[in-house]
Amino acid sequence: LILLVLMAVGMTAFIAWLGDRVPLFRGRKSQFGAMALGALIVFLVMLVPVVGAILLAAAAFVSAGAALLSRFGAPPKNGAPANGAGAPASPA
Repeated sequence: LILLVLMAVGMTAFIAWLGDRVPLFRGRKSQFGAMALGALIVFLVMLVPVVGAILLAAAAFVSAGAALLSRFGAPPKNGAPANGAGAPASPA
């Protein structure tokens, strides 16, 4: 059940990102428009018999991992960088 939630959250973010990256309607595209365009692209890829299913599964697992690593978009605790690295070294 947790994996399905992770995949749903991750795929939603992936679809929005994909729709935003397409250079159609640049400057006039709303978040809903980006989601609709991304969903259309994912749907068209799914129509390809074997490759579509493989690409959709790969995108679902990668986006689920990205959602988990980002802690569902939560800001980092204690002012730590999001990538987990320590504070940058001071120049010598």
